[in-house]
Amino acid sequence: MAATSVDQNASSTLVWSLTAELREIATADAGMLPELVSLFIDDSTARLQKLSSACFRQDFTVVRAQAHSLKGSALQMGAAGLASFCAALESADRPEPDRCGPMMRAIDEEFVHVRLAMEEYLVNAETDAGQSIQEAPCTLSCATNPTI
Repeated sequence: MAATSVDQNASSTLVWSLTAELREIATADAGMLPELVSLFIDDSTARLQKLSSACFRQDFTVVRAQAHSLKGSALQMGAAGLASFCAALESADRPEPDRCGPMMRAIDEEFVHVRLAMEEYLVNAETDAGQSIQEAPCTLSCATNPTI
């Protein structure tokens, strides 16, 4: 499998890669993976808006629920870093307003990197429709690693 990279720097961090389950899905139905990726991007964008709004309102019930849902989706889709940031927000016991903001910024920044990697995959999947899933680009490395 070829890797697409923004920066080949040794300090770069993998933000998205295909899980074994996603590879199985892609092998069984090549058109399903691009659809799942698109759905993840759309759903995550909506969840992030709800999460940000709940964080601003200090509605921690909604914060936990949205962070939990986004964490699960990110894990299923192979975005472990995004899932980790969501887990930290989910487990924070009523994060202070000055802490909730930085946590949301870290989640938003990580999602931008994941979305870019996934969008690059979608573009390559359209142009390389004849390649097998093992040959299709599916990862992106970014030199940035937001911290909470």
